[in-house]
Amino acid sequence: MTKGDDVITRMFVLVFLVGLVPGVVSAQSFETEVRPLVQGTCVRCHGARTVTPLNFEGLGYDLTDHETFRTWEKVYERLMRGEMPPPAAPRPDADMVDTALGSLKRALVEANLAARGEQRTWLRRLTRLEYGHTITDLLRVDPAVGAEVALGLPAEADSGGFDTIASNQAMSPLHVPSYL
Repeated sequence: MTKGDDVITRMFVLVFLVGLVPGVVSAQSFETEVRPLVQGTCVRCHGARTVTPLNFEGLGYDLTDHETFRTWEKVYERLMRGEMPPPAAPRPDADMVDTALGSLKRALVEANLAARGEQRTWLRRLTRLEYGHTITDLLRVDPAVGAEVALGLPAEADSGGFDTIASNQAMSPLHVPSYL
């Protein structure tokens, strides 16, 4: 192995390791930035010895677990709306809440994107009914005219009564002029 190959190998390893850091840092910062708020404010009413359905002492910080993710998502929403802590309870420092909310939001978004992986939302076309209504609304024509125009479109595939399932809405290049 030449000296140049050694340098390239080291650079590759360095880039690989640096690529791993953001996910690890994000998970750690989420826990370290949310824990003070939870321990200082939430555990009084939502701990192991309380009768509320939410128990922060039993709740983990692993957002790859679906139930944990959903619970933290609900916590985020309640904090954002100002529902928690309740008005009668002592209010935490606003900076602490902002820091926790920012960290929690970043962690939830990252976990959601990671869970989706390479999945993409299917592009779907308008159904005959939707196309007819769109023509009626845009051109301000009689609904019967919109429905008649829509009849010239390709028939919908049978998808168990659900006509907006993208994977069942095939469109060949021959059908495109029908929509124009």
